[in-house]
Amino acid sequence: MPQAPRPPMPAKRRREVLVEAGHRCAIPTCKQVPVEIHHIDGDRTDHSFENLIALCPTCHARADRVEIDRPSLRIYKANLGLVSLRYGDLERRVLDGFVNHPAADFVEIPTALEALMSYLVRDGIVEIRVPANERNTTRYPSVRECWLTNAGRVFVEKYAEGQPVE
Repeated sequence: MPQAPRPPMPAKRRREVLVEAGHRCAIPTCKQVPVEIHHIDGDRTDHSFENLIALCPTCHARADRVEIDRPSLRIYKANLGLVSLRYGDLERRVLDGFVNHPAADFVEIPTALEALMSYLVRDGIVEIRVPANERNTTRYPSVRECWLTNAGRVFVEKYAEGQPVE
């Protein structure tokens, strides 16, 4: 018996899901483009925001084959929401940098952007420092180092592995 055609996804809902993921794959260790919209629970008629996640074609195919299971997808979705709602663009990029370079202890940012790191600092994920080579100079430091704290290392590891983050 042929299946009834599924209802089209509203353009607004598609846009919400894509914006949530920054138009990139929602899996932190992937972040590839282009992306497709995946129905987490497998019900292709359920276009609720909670049931949709942006995945690259490779991760989408892996999810369809259940190589990436539904509980993992739900955690990726929850983490994505937490990170995208809590942190600004620069903060998310710094987190992605630590995810993609797990051995890194710090990243440098221009001093003028230090204020844009306030939530990561407040949450104890990074600590801002003046680089050693600029500490004893008379000029104003041009860069800051964002050091990953111990709590930040745990956060990044959980985020990268698809474990729930707080």
